[in-house]
Amino acid sequence: MNLFLLKNIILIAGILGTTAVVSGPVHDAITGGTGGSMGNISADSIYQFGSGLFYKEISKPGNEYMCSSVEGYSTNLIQGDQSTANFNADWQEGVSVFKTGYAECTDAYIMLSEVPTIQDPSGKNAAWEKMRAGREDIAKADQILVEAKTFASPGSSLGFTIGMVLPRIDEIETSAEDAELASIQATIADRSHDEAGFETHLKEAGAAIDEMKRVYPELQVLSSDF
Repeated sequence: MNLFLLKNIILIAGILGTTAVVSGPVHDAITGGTGGSMGNISADSIYQFGSGLFYKEISKPGNEYMCSSVEGYSTNLIQGDQSTANFNADWQEGVSVFKTGYAECTDAYIMLSEVPTIQDPSGKNAAWEKMRAGREDIAKADQILVEAKTFASPGSSLGFTIGMVLPRIDEIETSAEDAELASIQATIADRSHDEAGFETHLKEAGAAIDEMKRVYPELQVLSSDF
């Protein structure tokens, strides 16, 4: 890839973004009062041209690393108001669903430890069913946040945050899957009156929940919404 070209694209986009925010009316003076446009060429069209050129360049052979680094993001280098609004809507929904799923999983683990004391056969299933519901909510949240990423520009603060959050959501989702499997196995062991087996799988579920708790504070550092 022509690094000189790439650097200039980013530089021009940065300058345009800065002047668009800071100078405002200066554009009118320069363009003869056209409101930020030069004839039929608007600032937005320049931004979009820069975005198109950038993505065209990184799609060339030899640029796989850079291509993967912007995978899933919006193809607009400049974050627009509508994109930001769409991002925020998905972000809020995704975080809310994730927090519900996380709480369900941690609560389910406490319920699982009490399974041997439950006499009602259907009641013994409540723990792993709640664990499953929690895991499903975390998976749903992951899908919503992946959708949010498509509205974020890779160089924006929103793009940085979602790029850091999603891998940690994936880690927690994997641990939730492990916790769900261990919960099912523990419940089966209890039904078979296998005390040793129950304790083994209870510990496995606990280890998975502990891993979720280890990663969760990293999300809280990235965003106070968690």
